[in-house]
Amino acid sequence: MSMETCDDSSSLDGYIAKEIQLDFSYIENTLSKRSYFAGDCLSAADIMLTIVLEIAENLGLLKVEK
Repeated sequence: MSMETCDDSSSLDGYIAKEIQLDFSYIENTLSKRSYFAGDCLSAADIMLTIVLEIAENLGLLKVEK
């Protein structure tokens, strides 16, 4: 097994953007159905998720809906 390499990082931008959108869609879909990400009460998963979402917000990856 080997890791895929690429000389031109811009060619991965589309793939990465698609994967990020897929991940955020899953998060949004899950949290639209229940209050907590991994069960019926606050857990480490919810805390870790807030850190990831905060980083994404700081990088401008989140779309704010009004």
